[in-house]
Amino acid sequence: GTLTVIDAAFFCLTKKLAKLARWATSGAISIELVCSRFEEMVDEIAEELHPATMSWSNLCDYVNYDEFHWMARKCSTNSNTRHYGYSMNWSLKVFGVNIIDYAGPRNARLRAEIIERSNKFAMQTYRA
Repeated sequence: GTLTVIDAAFFCLTKKLAKLARWATSGAISIELVCSRFEEMVDEIAEELHPATMSWSNLCDYVNYDEFHWMARKCSTNSNTRHYGYSMNWSLKVFGVNIIDYAGPRNARLRAEIIERSNKFAMQTYRA
């Protein structure tokens, strides 16, 4: 039959989790979860784990760039380490992506136009 988007996502996720479980039970990979301040773990990660990949989540939102890059380089004892990360707060640092960037009475007309165009776009895009 026809799959919904939710069914397809569930199928893909289930398939990937089953593959991960097979790898973990066969010893092909190991996953270690540690609850600690990362700065306290850098040396252990670098000297003992030699990671092939590192997922940083959105840590870059909470430490300055120099500190973040220092930690990433320190953990990359394997020169092929792949690093993954993302920012949840990018819109706070990019002017113009939030309507609050256009505060004040002199921007009232611009704000109204942004809201009008946004509503029009939403209505066209999400028409039932």
